[in-house]
Amino acid sequence: MALAFVLFVRPDIGAVSLATVFGLFSIVYGVSAVFASFEERRTGGSEPVSA
Repeated sequence: MALAFVLFVRPDIGAVSLATVFGLFSIVYGVSAVFASFEERRTGGSEPVSA
């Protein structure tokens, strides 16, 4: 409710805040994906999954 109120009253601050949150999330996701790919490469790639 508070976020909706802030976005309604001050849309400029809301837009900057949302862009910042999405940008930081994208950076964290990208860095974790790079680390996960290095880890998978180091451990030998995909292993067979038993059903």
